[in-house]
Amino acid sequence: MSPNLSLSFWGRLGLREEDSEVCFSAIKAAYPGWHVESFGDQGYCSFTLRLSRILPDTIEDISSDNNSVNGASRHHRQQSHLVQIRPIQHALDSNTALAARKTYGAVVPAVRALDCMLPGNLQAVEMNIVPGTAFSKLRPNSPFFDPGTWVKQVHLITSFATLMAQTWPKDDVSYTVPAAPRLRTDSSVEGTWLDRLCNGPVGANIVPKLCRLALELPDEALRQSAGAALNRLLAVKEHPVVLCHGDLIPSNVLVDERDWYVSGLVDWAEAEQLPFGMCFYGLEEMLGFWDEEPCVFRYFEGSEVLRKLFWEALLRERPGVERCRKEVEIMRDVGVLLWYGFAWDEGTIDRVVEEGRDAEEVTCLRAFLEVEGG
Repeated sequence: MSPNLSLSFWGRLGLREEDSEVCFSAIKAAYPGWHVESFGDQGYCSFTLRLSRILPDTIEDISSDNNSVNGASRHHRQQSHLVQIRPIQHALDSNTALAARKTYGAVVPAVRALDCMLPGNLQAVEMNIVPGTAFSKLRPNSPFFDPGTWVKQVHLITSFATLMAQTWPKDDVSYTVPAAPRLRTDSSVEGTWLDRLCNGPVGANIVPKLCRLALELPDEALRQSAGAALNRLLAVKEHPVVLCHGDLIPSNVLVDERDWYVSGLVDWAEAEQLPFGMCFYGLEEMLGFWDEEPCVFRYFEGSEVLRKLFWEALLRERPGVERCRKEVEIMRDVGVLLWYGFAWDEGTIDRVVEEGRDAEEVTCLRAFLEVEGG
């Protein structure tokens, strides 16, 4: 857990609280006539504002209405969207956001960069409001479901699988984008599909990061798990590389409160091209909950049934995944190791997690990789 969690967004960035007013004023100047207010749910790496204004619709003839004027009724509708303020180190790339929306559809907000003068090299982006409630607010806190909650959980898992399937190549044949070998001195897989196609902060360092985890994770069982994942990864000869969400946690997954179908995937600042299946680590926290006494992660009763339903839904959408299921499961393990094996130190993700200091991450590694505690 970040030591700066108790600080405000401005304090975490070393800015003054007064800088928030500067940002408010800049956004108000960019949107004359709009009402600007702080959005209810704030992330760690961003500060979000809600903008709204009332637009009069055309006057319609209605014979009797409390709002009628001279036999007509004037209807109004509200136009709303969000403006998100982010530091440069957690900037949201408009091109990546556009690619995500093209891939996953309307569950991803449309994003437009704003040209505003903000303090501290802050970035402002406009985005539409994606409907839904963060699953983190609705997730059950018990291993047992009532029948209604079970149905909702099935909706969550199967709709999530359908979204993940959208990235698999539709022809089920062409796995890689043709590219000439590009040798790098920092990779043990020079010139392979992995080296050519994964060039982001995570993808360009998958092998070196797994090597570190195999040497530095806090107990032997976890180190062996990382080493085994590395060996299995290096044996893969080709695999689809797709756009993956970089922080697929319950607070970034929005669902319809009535039925729990996934309605939104937000916060694409860390997205990049990665092997298909690496972001399946996000499934795990949908299959369980955090028990506060003691603080451990527990899977729901029936989680294996839900996991089976996930795969069934995925294969219905993209049957070709079945041929590469073993490789997809390898990528899932790699994703778990990379996302929970390195600590998030104010955005510097380069320290291998430690027992005690990074208790939640180590707990996730053991639970998701089925490794006994050290």
